Amino acid sequence: MRIDHGIPVSAHGAANFKYPFHKMAVGDSILIGEDDRRRARQAAWQYARRHGWKLITRITPEGRRIWRIA
Repeated sequence: MRIDHGIPVSAHGAANFKYPFHKMAVGDSILIGEDDRRRARQAAWQYARRHGWKLITRITPEGRRIWRIA
C-alpha cells in the first residue's frame, strides 16, 4: 500500500447533504415525498437527536411535513 503526502482533506459541506436540515430554524418545515418518507423521517430524527432538536411530523393536504419545533 502506498502512502501519499500533502493531500488536503476534502470538505464535508452543505452540498453533500440530501436534506436541508442544517438550514432549518425553529418553526421551519420541509415537505417530503411519499416515496422518500421513511428515509427522510429517519434522517431527520437522527439529525435532530445529534443536535438536540425537537421535531414533529404531520400529514397535511399537500403531503407529509416535518417541522423543527425546538
